[in-house]
Amino acid sequence: MILALVIMATAPQERFEAGDPAAALHLLEKAPQPNDAVWRYNRALSAHAAGRLGRAIADYEWMTLRDPEDDAVRINRLLARLDRGAGDDAEPPLGQLARIPLRTLLVIALLTGLIALLRQRVGDALFRATRMVCSLCFVLLVFHQLLLVVDDRAVAKHEGALVERPEANARSVLEIPEGNLLDVVERQDDWVRVRTGTGVMGWMRSSDLVSLDGVGR
Repeated sequence: MILALVIMATAPQERFEAGDPAAALHLLEKAPQPNDAVWRYNRALSAHAAGRLGRAIADYEWMTLRDPEDDAVRINRLLARLDRGAGDDAEPPLGQLARIPLRTLLVIALLTGLIALLRQRVGDALFRATRMVCSLCFVLLVFHQLLLVVDDRAVAKHEGALVERPEANARSVLEIPEGNLLDVVERQDDWVRVRTGTGVMGWMRSSDLVSLDGVGR
């Protein structure tokens, strides 16, 4: 996937190039394609330029987990995080294991699988080694997909307070910066209990969060 050469659909692209990223973002969200990496990248660029860092960081994180080797996403994600400032982001399940270099892993799996197939009749040490490496690569690929399914993090839409209880007048525990990645612990009505990257727990309104699934605004 080469996102550096992404071209937006004509109407959003025109609005973006005209210096109106908010309009481009609005047009993109009128025809959502949350499972499409190109659409996600375009929305992340528009959201970032429009000052919607929470939305942008959510999309960049979603793309990073699916293709950690994409330089365009990596650089723009870093820029968005720099614009956000300090924030103790919650890591995906099992941390860096969720950012397995998938393209490299797939290439290794295909090459070792081909060698194992060619050496199958011989049944020597090379056959056994390549078969083991190929199997391990495919196990890691399946494992990665499972990690994506259980990743239930959310991103703060804007700067807000983490409170003790799911009540409007509850005492504030911590100020959460816009774009901070948070672990979702439980949901109660229109409140969500979250945990920061350093383990601080509290409640935020669900309307103040955007999930990584790409549906929320």
